[in-house]
Amino acid sequence: MGRRKRIDRDGILTAVEAVIRDLGPSRLTIEAVAEKAGISKASVLYDFKTKRQLLAAYVARQIDTKTALRAEQVAQAVGCTHPWLSALLDEAEKPPSEEEISGAVQLTASMGADDSCRTQMNAFFDAEIARIREEAADPRCAMLAWLALHGMMSMEYMGFHRFDAPLRHQVLEDIRNLIGPETPPAPADTPPTPQP
Repeated sequence: MGRRKRIDRDGILTAVEAVIRDLGPSRLTIEAVAEKAGISKASVLYDFKTKRQLLAAYVARQIDTKTALRAEQVAQAVGCTHPWLSALLDEAEKPPSEEEISGAVQLTASMGADDSCRTQMNAFFDAEIARIREEAADPRCAMLAWLALHGMMSMEYMGFHRFDAPLRHQVLEDIRNLIGPETPPAPADTPPTPQP
């Protein structure tokens, strides 16, 4: 009897991503993931008993990846007054690809019926909102900037609108203006007062 091929959880989640990207979340099944990963259905079932568990683990991995990337961006934002918002704004500079739009639309549709995925997304956004409000000198303006930014990104990722480069730049600059300068302004040099 030949040995059964086994891959780790990360490899299975990579196959989940490939199925969602190539076939759409409606075709996400244990069998499709096993085929994409080149392993047996039993190997997938060893780690994930249901499609819901697969999808929830995939969403958790996406959130972890996004959070780690943003943490790196924040660490590089030395001297920035709003590092988390600035990282979001930097991320929004690049419009989503057709593949990213397709994946976001399909994944959002499939998550609508899954409480565990929705709960994870709620926790992600709750944490992001709390962080924005905690680090902001002006929480109201920071919240408006965050909402404007996510509104713009949602429109694009859901495929409702695509901003051309000049308009994208202008919108992002307007959002940046809501949160103020990137670095605190340097004190103005005052010329010495002439002595009589």
